[in-house]
Amino acid sequence: MSVTIRGRLLDRFALVNISVPWPNRVPENRISNRCVVSHVASLKVRVPRLPIPESLGELGRMPSWVILPQLFLAAGWMRAGIANAMTGEWWNGESLRRFVETDTDHAIVIYNGFLTHVVEPHAGLVAVFVCTVELAIGALLALNRWTLGALLTGAFLNVQFMLAGVVNPSAFYLVLAMIIMLWRLDAAASPRRRRIIGRRVAASAGVTTMALAPFATTVDPAQVIEDPAIVLIFLSVLFALAMGWASLRPAHEQPVNHPGDSAADS
Repeated sequence: MSVTIRGRLLDRFALVNISVPWPNRVPENRISNRCVVSHVASLKVRVPRLPIPESLGELGRMPSWVILPQLFLAAGWMRAGIANAMTGEWWNGESLRRFVETDTDHAIVIYNGFLTHVVEPHAGLVAVFVCTVELAIGALLALNRWTLGALLTGAFLNVQFMLAGVVNPSAFYLVLAMIIMLWRLDAAASPRRRRIIGRRVAASAGVTTMALAPFATTVDPAQVIEDPAIVLIFLSVLFALAMGWASLRPAHEQPVNHPGDSAADS
C-alpha cells in the first residue's frame, strides 16, 4: 500500500504528487494526517525538481552587490526598448529625426556630421536597430546569458548617446556596466590576463583623452556634468585606474567560468 501526498515545493514553484510506501501492518482506516506526516518525515523521499538553466543558477551564486546593478541595467534597457516600441513615431524614424534636429546642442562637434549624414537619412532603420538591441540587452542581462557581450553592446550604445549629447542616464549606465565587468575580470581572469587587459584599457583611456580633450567646452563644476567630452574622459580614466588596481592584486581564488560569458568569449 502507498499514500499519495500532494504538496507545493516553495523553492521550485511546482505542485508535485509524492507516492510513499506505507507499512502493511497499519490498517487503512486508522491512518491519520499526523500519522502520515510522521511516517513521511522518517523516509528519504526523492522529490522531482524542475530544471533551472545553468545561467540562472550562476546568477544565484553571484554577490548581491553585482546582482543589483545587473538587474537594474536589465530593467533599464527593457524599459527603454518597450517605451520606444510603444511610440508610433519611433518606428518611422520621426522621433529620431526630431531628436537630431532639436536636441543635439551638447553633441560633440565631430559627431554632428555622423548624426546629420548617417543617422538622419536612415532614421527608420536606426530606430528599429536601437529598439531591438535595447530589448535584447535587457533580456540577456535578466537571464544572465552572454552577459559580457550584452554589457559591451550596451556600453557602445551609451557612448553613442553621450557623443550625441545625452549624458544622463548614459553615464550612470556605463558606471554600472564597469562595476559588473570589473567583478567578472577579478573573479575569472588570471593575474597575467588581468595585467594584459589593464594595459589595453589604460592605452584606450589615453587615446580617448587625447581625442576628446579638444572638444571639452567647460570646466565649470556646475556644468561639467553636461559636457559629454569631459564625462567620457573622466569615465575612461576612472575605468583604467580601476583596471590597473585589479591587475596588481594577486589572484585570491581559482578562475571561475561564467556560463553567461561562454558564448561571448568564443
